[in-house]
Amino acid sequence: MNTIMIKIPAQLRHFTNEVTEEELTAVNVGEALLLLCQKYPDLSSHLVDENKDLPSFVNLFIDDVNIKELEGLNTLLQEDNVLNIEMPIAF
Repeated sequence: MNTIMIKIPAQLRHFTNEVTEEELTAVNVGEALLLLCQKYPDLSSHLVDENKDLPSFVNLFIDDVNIKELEGLNTLLQEDNVLNIEMPIAF
């Protein structure tokens, strides 16, 4: 398990009481998202689709690399990674 930082975009901050970043301990990206959604349940419908996958309009970057270019939600995390959630402006 590694401690990482998740950056929350402005479009989602009203679901996190205006929290801009959250430090979590997780093995992979999927687990980190699950933990984030457990802490802020209203995020779930925006970050996870009906198949428990990432919606196509949501992009996640680990240290500036899109997880779609890696192992997706199974991408392993390293200590001190920064996970950025990016969404369309007109969300």
